[in-house]
Amino acid sequence: MGRIWYTQPLENIVYEAIKHLSRGGQAPVRDTELLAHLKSQRIEISRIDLIRVITVLETIGYIRVHSSGDEVDIRLLK
Repeated sequence: MGRIWYTQPLENIVYEAIKHLSRGGQAPVRDTELLAHLKSQRIEISRIDLIRVITVLETIGYIRVHSSGDEVDIRLLK
């Protein structure tokens, strides 16, 4: 499968989706919910690539990630 190019970096796309789904940081977002939202927006990303992107966002301090088994909860910090 070839790579898909977007007009913005995936980090920006995912951050904006988290901000939208969390209602500005008021509620945590599950990774499955985030993947479904991105797919509805025609953003094709695998779960592994999504985990890589949210790891970058957590490293630079935009989100906090909590994992419990297979589920990943994402909280907006900024």
